[in-house]
Amino acid sequence: MSLTKEQILEEIGGIPGLVDILANSLHKTFDKDGDILIRGRSERAFVECWAGNIRSITPEIISKNLKVNTSYDKHGDDPKRDFHDRRIEVDLVIHVRGTDDFNMFAMEAETSNYPAGDDMEKLAYLTNQDEGYKYSLGLYIVLGVKKNAGTVLREGWFVNGQESAEIGKPITASLVKSQQN
Repeated sequence: MSLTKEQILEEIGGIPGLVDILANSLHKTFDKDGDILIRGRSERAFVECWAGNIRSITPEIISKNLKVNTSYDKHGDDPKRDFHDRRIEVDLVIHVRGTDDFNMFAMEAETSNYPAGDDMEKLAYLTNQDEGYKYSLGLYIVLGVKKNAGTVLREGWFVNGQESAEIGKPITASLVKSQQN
C-alpha cells in the first residue's frame, strides 16, 4: 500500500471526516433497518447493516485501501487479545487485515435500554497508541431497542487510549437535528 494511515485520514478530513462518515451511515441504517432495533436486541444484525452502509458511502480512498469488517477477532493470523490476554472480538473495524499499521476505527455497540458498559476498557486498549492495536479512533455506542429504537443512549469516542470529550456527541446531535427538521 502506497499511502499511510495518516495520509488516508487526511484525505477524508481527519477524525472529523471519519466521524461524519460514521454518523451519516448510522442515519442511513436507522432509516433502512431500524426495524431490527424495534424488534429487540439484535446487535450483530444491526451492526452488519451499519457496516454495509459505511461501505456504500465511504470515499474511494477508503474503499480502495481499507476493509470494513464486523465481529472481527484476528490480529494477523492470531486471535485478538486484550491486555489481560483474553480473546476479544470487535463489533466493527475499519482497517487493513493482517497489520496494525492501518487500524483506523474500532467500534463496540450495545443494543439495550440498560447497557452494561463493559466494552469501555477494551476500546481504551484498542486505541492506545503506545501498546495494543493502535486504532486511530474508537466508538462505544448504545442503541436503544423497542420503544427506544432509533435513540442513541450513550456515545463515547476514544482517542489515544482515553475517552475523548473533545469529539463531543456528534451522532446524538445529528440525530436530534434531523428529528427537528
